[in-house]
Amino acid sequence: MVRKKVKWRRRLLKNMEQQELAKIKNWRCIAPNEVVFEVDDALTSWLSINAAGIKLYYANYNFSIYYAEGQRGCHLHIYSIQGLTELSPEVRKKYKELFLQKYCPEADIKMVEEGRLIAAEFLPHFKYGTIKKLCGIWNEGNINRIELELLEQIKAEITKQVEINQNSFFNKNVVYTISLTQIARRYGLEVDKRGMALCPFHPDTNPSLKLYESDGIFICFGCGVKGNAIKFNYLLKKIYKKNKKISGVG
Repeated sequence: MVRKKVKWRRRLLKNMEQQELAKIKNWRCIAPNEVVFEVDDALTSWLSINAAGIKLYYANYNFSIYYAEGQRGCHLHIYSIQGLTELSPEVRKKYKELFLQKYCPEADIKMVEEGRLIAAEFLPHFKYGTIKKLCGIWNEGNINRIELELLEQIKAEITKQVEINQNSFFNKNVVYTISLTQIARRYGLEVDKRGMALCPFHPDTNPSLKLYESDGIFICFGCGVKGNAIKFNYLLKKIYKKNKKISGVG
């Protein structure tokens, strides 16, 4: 308990120091629902960012490019990507990694980190003292939406890992004969035709729990919980017993 308190205080102090430093140096944090491209190599930065911009333009993304005179390269920003904040931090990070790989493989992968500090727009660059100016906005007015194809790719990777884990402990054929939908409905969850349901493992108003019957797994894109039918039944049973005890029923 003491160790946890110490760690929490250290994190809090580090956060406060980071915020103060950000104000002094005109930094800001990358938001969870945005993607930032930066290429460290001064010789190829503009070329790589321009190539990424062409791809993003034809993919109908609304994006901006900024540059502060003297810095090695420019920044490409894609703001307000709908659907990103609904993902768990783990899935969101993976999504951003795949996004960078798709549109700009040369981009700095560190830019996908939650709360990453970068130079703030329209303010003096912390190192060069020059203003981070807007070079241009492309597809202005377009709505940026999450790419379902990339989510499916993440799902496939998670499925593969879960299957490996399943095979370590259970017979795959036995696990797959158990219907996830039946388990969900047994505990009062409503599952739509897409296999989506409100996640009972975290406060959820927009269905983020996906049941993949053909793969025999469940994944919540909100809180990140995942597993096979046996784990699903175990977790739901645990919640059911807890709620029953609180309500005093039985």
